[in-house]
This record gives sequence, C-alpha cells and structure tokens, in this order.
Amino acid sequence: MKKSLLALAVLGTFGGMAAAQTSVTLYGIVDANISRFEAGDKAAPGTAGTTVVRMNDGTTNGINGSRWGLRGSEDLGGGTRAIFTLESGFNIDTGNSAQGGRLFGRQAFVGVAGGFGQLTLGRHNTPVWNTMAIADPFGQGQVGNVAGGFATGRSVTTSNTGVTPAVTSAIELPLFIAPATNSASLGGVRNDNSVNYRTPNFDGFVGEFQYRLGETVGNVSRGRQFNMGATFTSGPLSVGAAYQQDKTVSTGATRNKVTMVVGSFDLGVARLHAGFQSNRDLEVAVRGTGQGDGLLLNGDGVLNKHTVYTVGATVPLAPFTLLANYTSAKFEDVNLNSNVSARGEGTLGKFALGAQYNLSRRSILYTGFSMATGDFKDNVTEKTAVNVGVRHAF
Repeated sequence: MKKSLLALAVLGTFGGMAAAQTSVTLYGIVDANISRFEAGDKAAPGTAGTTVVRMNDGTTNGINGSRWGLRGSEDLGGGTRAIFTLESGFNIDTGNSAQGGRLFGRQAFVGVAGGFGQLTLGRHNTPVWNTMAIADPFGQGQVGNVAGGFATGRSVTTSNTGVTPAVTSAIELPLFIAPATNSASLGGVRNDNSVNYRTPNFDGFVGEFQYRLGETVGNVSRGRQFNMGATFTSGPLSVGAAYQQDKTVSTGATRNKVTMVVGSFDLGVARLHAGFQSNRDLEVAVRGTGQGDGLLLNGDGVLNKHTVYTVGATVPLAPFTLLANYTSAKFEDVNLNSNVSARGEGTLGKFALGAQYNLSRRSILYTGFSMATGDFKDNVTEKTAVNVGVRHAF
C-alpha cells in the first residue's frame, strides 16, 4: 500500500492548496502475543499462586501496542511546515479501542515546525517517556520493559477527609515511572491538554519541554504539570536526562517529582544500556467521582520515596537480536495490603531475557521470559512471565 497519500483536496479541508505542498502518511502496527503468567504466593486471594495463559495485544508484553495513525505536513514556505499526528490504539486480541475507547488515544496534536524546532498542541507522549527509551534494550516493550510495573491484585481505599473524597485504587508497583499502568497524576505515557516544544538538533543535542494545563476551575495551578527531557548522541554514545513535576488536582500541592538519567554505548558486538531514576512525593490523582487512577497508596496517599536503576544489553546477531536487562526499584512507605494503616519498605525488581527474529524489514517474531525479584516478588500477579508473539508494521 502506498503510504504517502497526496492531494488531500478530496477531504475539502485544504481548499486551493497544491497537492505537491501537502502530504499525509498512513501508518500502523499490529502486534499480538500469547503469554503465561504465574502469580506470587502473597498476591490477592484468588490469584495467589495461580497461573493464567492469555492472548494479549502488544501493549502487554509485546514490542508495541497495536495502532493506526495519520501523520500530515503542509509546506508553508521559508522552511516552515504545518504538521499534525492522529494516532489511534486498539487491542488486536479483541478488536476493541484502547486508551479507554478514545478515537485517537495514543497521540493527537497539531502545530508548526521549522528551523526553530517544533511546537505542537494536544495529546503527546511525555518527555520523560521519550528519554527513557535510551535505557531500555527492550524498546519499552516485551517482558523486559523497564517501565513495566507490577499489579498485586489488591486495592486500598482512603478515608473521606472532608477535603477530598474517598478513593479506591488498585495497588500497582511501578519500576521506572511513566508506564501506562501508573496513575494519571504521574502523567503516564501521555499528557492531555499539553503544549510541547522540541528544539532543533544542535550537533546531537535535542531538548524537549512540555506543559500540561490543569484546567481546574478557579485555580490555574491545580493539575498542571511541567515535563522536560534532553538527549545527546555522538557516535556510539547516547545519554539523556529528564525531569517531571506535578501540581495535584485536589490541593495544588507539588507532587510527583521525577528525576532521571539514562545512557547507552554501542560496543559493536553489543549495545550496553543503563538508567537511574529518583522519585519523591508520588501521589495518586483524585477524581470528582471518588475513583482513583491506581498506583500505590498509604494513609496520606503519598509514596514518599522511590528509586530505580536498570542495566541491560542488546546483542545483534542478524537476523536475530538478543535482549537482556535487570531493573530494580526500592520503595519507602508503601501500602501492600487492603488495610490503609499498613506500611512497607523494600525492593522489587525484574530480570528479563528476550529474542527477536526479523522475518522482514516490517515483520518480527519475538519471545521472552521475565522473573520478579526482591522483597516484594511474591506480592505480584506476574512473578514469572513467558511469551511468544508476532509484530507487523505498515
């Protein structure tokens, strides 16, 4: 299928613009896998010690979440372009829309680009998420995903304080902050209502800055977020750093302070990856319905300290690629039970191995194995995971 579709005049939206000045690209990914999971003995009753075999979309332990999208550009002259991206996620195992049923839940933005960089408005991936890719040999997917947190099968409910309503949230134990399983108060992979600026490439250096509007009536600071990242690439070396800070929706307090440093180096026979993240005052968002977004809670709704590191390697053996990494997180003041008075401190990690086989430039077979480690390894629903899948891009 020819991917570059010219002359959008058939849509009647570009009026008299010449076809040669405008282009739209249709693209997509279809990814599915079959996975076997074994839960730890201290997971929630009913799941503890059990196994399950599931077919998943690539969003779960696949290379990429399935999607289709449109990417467009119009030449405005003088090296400036109007641009847009509309990207829709779906679950290949069921055919349902992903991202809560949104039409364009993965990305949806419009803006301008040129020698000054790129400025866009809409729903974007966060700079923290984009920068994190340097540290992950699994490409932020498959069983080794450094941002692939763990579910426990349990939930907690905070009390109604009179200032904020009671909140019931699933207890999720993250590794690197920014996976989709994390609370929306942490920004997750994406931010709605955001302004994003990316600098030009200055001899390998690229910066990215993002501001999310809080849109809270009567208080412009509540719910807003500042997110930034920077990367530098020179020959075999790639390094990056990122920072994120939120204002809570409920009180406007400064929360979710995320600081990250990542790097990789290509030795020729293998590329080595490493990353470190230090997180403070992590808090779950409170919605007007009284429903939480899920992360992990204690009595005050705050995980006081969370630090993570990862090391890994990518080994190309064409047409194969071998992948390995180890990621470990340390938690302080975390609730692992249904009793909100409970507290815990300890570690949770993941060791993973994977392999990919390139059937063609667009199609890949993959398999992987992961195992939880650390103090909380028996509290999670995916203590071990093994899978096999296929991914095709178009």
